[in-house]
Amino acid sequence: MIRIVVISPYLFRLHRGIERGTYSLANKLARRGVRVTIYSWSAPRSPVNWGRWHPGIKIRTVPSVRYLQSLLASWFYKIWLRMDKPDVVILNFLYHGEHRLPAHHKFLYILHTLASGVPGRYRFIRQQIRRFPSMEFVAVSEMVKREAMPYLGDRKITVIHNGVDTELFVPADNQAANDADHIKIITAAALDEQKGIHHIIKLLGSLSEEDRRHYKYDIYGDGHYKDALQSLIRQLHLEKVVALKQAVNNLHEVLPRYDLFCLMSEAEAMGMAALEAIACGLPVLTSDCPAFKEFITPDIGLTVSCADSRQIMEFINDCKSKRRENNWSHAARERSLQFSWDVVADKYLAQLRRIKQLPGTGGF
Repeated sequence: MIRIVVISPYLFRLHRGIERGTYSLANKLARRGVRVTIYSWSAPRSPVNWGRWHPGIKIRTVPSVRYLQSLLASWFYKIWLRMDKPDVVILNFLYHGEHRLPAHHKFLYILHTLASGVPGRYRFIRQQIRRFPSMEFVAVSEMVKREAMPYLGDRKITVIHNGVDTELFVPADNQAANDADHIKIITAAALDEQKGIHHIIKLLGSLSEEDRRHYKYDIYGDGHYKDALQSLIRQLHLEKVVALKQAVNNLHEVLPRYDLFCLMSEAEAMGMAALEAIACGLPVLTSDCPAFKEFITPDIGLTVSCADSRQIMEFINDCKSKRRENNWSHAARERSLQFSWDVVADKYLAQLRRIKQLPGTGGF
């Protein structure tokens, strides 16, 4: 039996892709006989309810304090690690107290972000990993690996793509029953300028009054760019076409109501929402940033330059004419199964078994 500790400080505070991934991976590994213990921070209010945890998973939470949360967490981690004696410790971060952990443990650090987006964090990682001679890395995409390599030197980096819960994200039974007069487009993302949402809004705004009535674009998310997007919608008189909606925790129920998923990001580490969309049988329209090209193929979607408005519009209209056919939906669903959490968990399990066999570096 393999014993692991997964440190995910924001697991009960935030509902981001990192935390969704921790929940899914932990449950899948526990089903495979791995003894999983999770270290997290308690939530001062309204903790995230992830649903059902595998009964074999143990969860330890650091008390919530107003100041010095990371320092307090590192003390608790050290005590708990003496008690739990894991074969491998999985990290999602290194700068929330994890850099103070006893260096002799075998660590597997999952890199979720692009170095170009947070270079300061990667410089911190480069400085700190000297203390951890046996630390290895998993990158959630080839793009993340390429950007991380200059910071990590000769450390081993394995690419294991993010997973999708293909039991939760499934196509709707009645996709063909959608309104025949509209193409319904969805974006689910943080409201940030680099997500490229404004490109689609401007494209719809360039259409005539008669043409734009055939489109409905709903944007789910929150962020500092919300006011700018709302202003753009008003400026282009798109109030009846484009709607900003709050971020939701039941995206698996929302996605199947739409005909097309769109995300024109300038950069992405992986793009979990797009992966969840194809699991629901939706074709996807994304920017041509490299991470999208790792899982989006021409039979399930289009990766395109944000400046190519002609090709973007042709693809959207192609979705409108073909959405009653099952070709795209079936291909998208089949593609998503290659990234199911069952597939991903098996890859992590192989990594954990190999790391467990590596020689250690001594005691406490």
